[in-house]
Amino acid sequence: MRNFYLLGVTTPSKEVFDQAVVEVLKKSKYLFLRNGYKEMIEKMKETIIKWITDIFSNMKFGGNKIQPSSASISKGWMITGIILMSIILIILFIYIRKMVRKDTKIKNILGEVIDEQTTTETLNEKARKYKAHGEYREAVRYGFIAILFHMNEKNILYLDESMTNKEMVKSLRKNNFKHVALFEDLVYLFNKAWYGHKEVNEEMCLLWEEKMNLLWNEVISIEKYK
Repeated sequence: MRNFYLLGVTTPSKEVFDQAVVEVLKKSKYLFLRNGYKEMIEKMKETIIKWITDIFSNMKFGGNKIQPSSASISKGWMITGIILMSIILIILFIYIRKMVRKDTKIKNILGEVIDEQTTTETLNEKARKYKAHGEYREAVRYGFIAILFHMNEKNILYLDESMTNKEMVKSLRKNNFKHVALFEDLVYLFNKAWYGHKEVNEEMCLLWEEKMNLLWNEVISIEKYK
């Protein structure tokens, strides 16, 4: 311990560590930590259970006492150390999972402020109200914000406030999202309406809703299998 002080090594604060984890997870090459942590944790649990089972299979039970075999004694400390290290790794992955969830709290989507009261339903309700008043362009905008908000919440698409629609498509394709072509169609229609200032009539709005409903169905089906 004294040597650490001489070297000037100090333990970082929780805030500094949290921020460091978030910054690492934002990098595309570490995306596997966000998408695969469940699978990795499950594999670790299975490995630990197997180790414990092996330990007991090498132990002889006599009366009320457990008598370890010579092989168990020689390997006992090593296995215990491995198990402890695995438990530490599991705790680390759980911590990373919590950090990822914190990172999904985006504050702005396409100019819409996202706060604690924002839900998928409130955004869809705004889209319905604009459509009812014939303001189809705004209806398209809020419909798109709603699906993006939902996909971000469900860890299907990790949004960044500076991310462009093109980057969203690229991210989904990189993560092997099966319905990226459908999402790309919606991006094309949205860009045409919102950024291209294309007049959105009732017919175009119905086409938008048709494709949007298909995407919603696919996203919901993905959630069921998670």
